[in-house]
Amino acid sequence: MPKDAVETKDVVVETVAGKSPRQFDRLPDEKKEQYVDLLKERIYASITLIAILSGQLPHAERIKPLSLLLSIFGTVFALWGATIIAHRLSYRVVHGEDRTRQSYRKLAMSSFGLLIPAIVPSVVTFGSVAGLYDVTSAIIVSIVLLLVTLFGFALMATSRVYKSWIRIILIALAEVALGCVIVGIKILTE
Repeated sequence: MPKDAVETKDVVVETVAGKSPRQFDRLPDEKKEQYVDLLKERIYASITLIAILSGQLPHAERIKPLSLLLSIFGTVFALWGATIIAHRLSYRVVHGEDRTRQSYRKLAMSSFGLLIPAIVPSVVTFGSVAGLYDVTSAIIVSIVLLLVTLFGFALMATSRVYKSWIRIILIALAEVALGCVIVGIKILTE
């Protein structure tokens, strides 16, 4: 075990999935993998939404609040559908047969994490729909909140491995910096 690694029983961090690291440790491996899939999809969708919203930022004056809301929902539902289709096709290629109905239900639930990141940007955008602030503000606040969410996931994940809070924060910041790079690339390519 690395010098600054920590046993998970010493860490008490509440996760967004409603499980503390201690609770994850007590789960059977199959259940752990379901949480891995759920969180992976949620992080993936958050990064995708950051990129989509960043691409809309330079054109925010021309975007109607309702169009922004549809873009957010359209993005996550398209990701959700694409994930299910990709799993279905790749399973058929590898196994030479179709999945069972039970495995489709499991797949639909594990990829449900793709829909969750749309909640905060949608709530923020509803404020714009109600005329409380403009679309530019809604986009900026949504991007910032998604980056904060990624930082939280990075802190949680890193704290499961290391006990040095300086190292935990530096690694989490580096991972969020990658999210910022995505924002920068998307804005520069517009």
